[in-house]
Amino acid sequence: MSIWLADNPPSERWPLYTRGSIGEVLPDVIPPLLWDTYGQEAENGFRSACRDLGLLMPGDIPDDEPRTILGVFGGYCYLNASFLRLLGVRAPGGSVEAIERQFFGEYDAPAYAERPGDRNRRSTARLAKTVLEILGVGHLDDLEGLESDRRRVAAWLAQFPTDGPDGAPADDRTLLDYMAGFKPLFEHLLRRHVVTTMAATLASGAVGDLLTKIGHQDHLASILGGIGDVDSARHDPDTEHVRRSRRRSIAVAEVQARLNPIDRRLFAKALQATNVHSQAREQSKTTITNGVRGARRAHRLLAQRAAERGGSPNLERSCLLSFDEFSRYVADPTPWADVLAERSELRESLTDLIPPFFLDGQVLPITTWERRNRS
Repeated sequence: MSIWLADNPPSERWPLYTRGSIGEVLPDVIPPLLWDTYGQEAENGFRSACRDLGLLMPGDIPDDEPRTILGVFGGYCYLNASFLRLLGVRAPGGSVEAIERQFFGEYDAPAYAERPGDRNRRSTARLAKTVLEILGVGHLDDLEGLESDRRRVAAWLAQFPTDGPDGAPADDRTLLDYMAGFKPLFEHLLRRHVVTTMAATLASGAVGDLLTKIGHQDHLASILGGIGDVDSARHDPDTEHVRRSRRRSIAVAEVQARLNPIDRRLFAKALQATNVHSQAREQSKTTITNGVRGARRAHRLLAQRAAERGGSPNLERSCLLSFDEFSRYVADPTPWADVLAERSELRESLTDLIPPFFLDGQVLPITTWERRNRS
């Protein structure tokens, strides 16, 4: 059941979706212009990252499903929880319960039922190799690609199209092409971000396994809290960053005292790897944010031109259109007034709702969704 322009049907093979994790990144109703322009690249980037890690194997995702790992339902973006659980099934030493804790938090997910194809020896072997590589990283400089990605984004921003020596913005078509031209770079950047995020997840999972082994799972929050933060506030003894660091140091010392020598070395490697990959995750996220600025700049210029031609003075309202619709809107905005008004009203009604944390195979009617308390 499609409610919003950006909606897609749930996967039949992987039917469980969650707002966990992605709800923090994309908390609001997804703009159709954003999703129509870059949504498929986001899915492609996720899939490529999962192949890189060894999680996604041939035949896992049906050929006739262009979007499986990511989905939009009722205007809100979801992650495929059925697929995420495979990380707990296929990773050596992993568990579905551990993945659920990391991605779902305190929310109770529908019970996992193993299905044919969930276990895959080839994937497990590849993931084992990946985990060893992840735990072997001791410094941020050991990770390739972060700096080159920043340079690629800087070059992309420097190529913003202008017309003439005075630096005036280029014509409409050139700016639209610039927006669309971000697609391959965005896919590449998201692929890197997902790899670093999953690497941090696997490394922290190794930390959690060792804590469970000695019965100190209660120390996990103190040890991982704020890990990967930029040390910008270290000289201020009253900052939350420093307080977290002190709690972490105490918890780490207690754990190390309980571990045998072999596990103590593994714990140190896993903790360092978690820290490094968490920093990489934050750096890759910042690089994506910087790259998006170029596309947003082009959009804003085009929306401003449309406003001057009789379109909406609210420039962000044009994000309620698909890319093709937006292209036509820029050229002649007058016929789109009713469409924008109708979608704006629908967006407001969806914004007043709390999307279900889990979606299992079907999108429930939005009349059953909980309403936000606006008081």
